[in-house]
Amino acid sequence: MGTANTYVFVKDSQVIAYYSLSAHQLQSDELPNQLAHGAPLAIPAYLIGKLAVTKEVQKQMIGGSLLIDALLRLCRASEGGPSARIITVDAIDDAAINFYRKNHFVSSPADQKQMFMKMSTARRIVTKG
Repeated sequence: MGTANTYVFVKDSQVIAYYSLSAHQLQSDELPNQLAHGAPLAIPAYLIGKLAVTKEVQKQMIGGSLLIDALLRLCRASEGGPSARIITVDAIDDAAINFYRKNHFVSSPADQKQMFMKMSTARRIVTKG
């Protein structure tokens, strides 16, 4: 994985969704207690950036499919190179917070829009699919 990889999804020659993935680093004090326990001060992470779908395809479960695609790519990346312990995302609004919570992310104690998932959780999700 380079600096950031962006994945664009097209239907009928129109962009309907996209997201980006990049390497990231967190400080253990940014994490909720259940994720920070036993972690070093600096934690290697992956960032899911700007996962978005167009208004025309919202409520069609495309966001969930995109998230699974992103998690699968991150799990594969961690197998073939430097691994991360945490996946992070910055939710844009309350609807996004609810979406990520339903998909096993937890909020930072300092900022509920900053959300996290353990890589082990991502692996469980993608192997169930």
